[in-house]
Amino acid sequence: MIPRTPVAELLAERGDLPAALEWYDRTVARLTPEDLEALRGPNGWMRMSSVLVRARREVRRRLGLPADATDKIAPAAPLQRTVEPTGLPTTLDEAREHFESGRIPDQLRLLVFQRAERAKARRRWPDGYVDPDEEYFPAAERRWRGLA
Repeated sequence: MIPRTPVAELLAERGDLPAALEWYDRTVARLTPEDLEALRGPNGWMRMSSVLVRARREVRRRLGLPADATDKIAPAAPLQRTVEPTGLPTTLDEAREHFESGRIPDQLRLLVFQRAERAKARRRWPDGYVDPDEEYFPAAERRWRGLA
């Protein structure tokens, strides 16, 4: 199964390229050897995992990073589209500043893990998710209520 990358896509869309790259890297790390081999084939650009690798490559390019081995796996798609940042808030502090300025965004997306997904993330990246669930979920609820 090819992992989806909505968080990375959202972060890239909003212009937070370092965080987007971190999420893309996490997803690329989950590709199987079979996925990687299929990407190297003549029709590799048509695979769903190719979209992930090309999006990661574009974020790295926009950050001014040199191409790495993963960037070179999938051939470029015949047509590529880049998403420019929208300037909409992506963090709680940015949302507060946005609201305090009198601008109300059409949409606001904040990442909040469901319990099962957060447990998986904590096992896979223990240094990245140090807050216990007993603190994380009430804090997330407070953030949502504060924004509402």
